[in-house]
Amino acid sequence: MCAGSRRIAKEAARDLVSFAIDGGTLIYGVAEDKVNRTFSLAPQPLNGLAEKIENIAPSSLVDPPLRIIYEELPSEADPTRGYLVVHIPASPVAHLPDGRYYGRNDKTKYVLSDPELLRLHDARRSADRDALARRDAAGPWRSWCRAGTGPA
Repeated sequence: MCAGSRRIAKEAARDLVSFAIDGGTLIYGVAEDKVNRTFSLAPQPLNGLAEKIENIAPSSLVDPPLRIIYEELPSEADPTRGYLVVHIPASPVAHLPDGRYYGRNDKTKYVLSDPELLRLHDARRSADRDALARRDAAGPWRSWCRAGTGPA
């Protein structure tokens, strides 16, 4: 991978992980005019685009690997070009693309501060404890399964 491609892949990895905290969607093939604050369609070559993005998520660029779901939307004018909708489900762990953790504002990504990262980890641990408590409160079936017996 050439230096320019690697830089683009690293930036894409940062974008993907910034959505992983709460989940989100990225759309490739939409151009932003920041001066006029408008968006326009900018179909991209679809050949290999999904694979490029999909290969970033489980690659050495993201630790631990990130799961994504994508959908190709070909342009009616030229079906070889179009849009790639990338869905990033909320992840139970923080992902590290380049030695830093990223979060998301409304429009931009940012590096998480230490207190934000601690709050994220605390919230995830609390959610895990709640899930275990609900599981344990579900009834005696767990002990039956462990003992290999059923209800008397």
